[in-house]
Amino acid sequence: MGNIPLFKTEEQEAEFWDTHNPLDFGEHNDVKPLIARKDRSLTIKLDGRTYQRLKDIARNSGVGVSTVVRLILMSFLRQR
Repeated sequence: MGNIPLFKTEEQEAEFWDTHNPLDFGEHNDVKPLIARKDRSLTIKLDGRTYQRLKDIARNSGVGVSTVVRLILMSFLRQR
């Protein structure tokens, strides 16, 4: 497991994620289902390339896109 680097440009970030799997960052083995209801939603806009990459990761992981995004976000927040 590694740390996600800080990027200076979106291009640097895109190049990094082209060769790294977000699910390899953070500890996802200890993620347990939440008993508390998920009662907030968030709408974000993504470019087509980013959304497709998230869909590919989700398909390969056997989960939905929102689950992948939630795992990435939870991992990021735990590191802060």
